[in-house]
Amino acid sequence: YSIRQPVFGNKGSFITGGAIIATAGVPVQLPDIPIPAGTAAFLMAYPGNGGNIFFANSQANVLKTSPDPTTGNMRFQYLAIGDSIPLHESNLNAYWVDTDNSGDSVVWKI
Repeated sequence: YSIRQPVFGNKGSFITGGAIIATAGVPVQLPDIPIPAGTAAFLMAYPGNGGNIFFANSQANVLKTSPDPTTGNMRFQYLAIGDSIPLHESNLNAYWVDTDNSGDSVVWKI
C-alpha cells in the first residue's frame, strides 16, 4: 500500500476568481479556465455563505442527491462553509456547482 503524492512546481502568480450561484437548484458551470498540467485548482465554499456548495462533473449530476439506479452517477460531495478541495481536471469548466441557498458562492485559485 502506498500513497502517491502529486508534485507541484513553484508558481510566480495565481489565477483567482469566483462564481455566485444566483438561484439554488439552478447549477452554474465554472468558467473556461485551463488548469496547467502539474498544478491543481482549489475550489472553496465562500466563508460568508449560508449553506453547503455541491459540485459534480455535469449539470445533471450536481442535482442528484442519491445515486442514479442505472449509472450510479450523482454529485460528488459538498463543501461546507469555508471548506476547500483540490481539483485535478485540465479545465475548471469540467465542474458544475449548486448550493443550498440562493446567492451563495465559490471561489477558486489556480
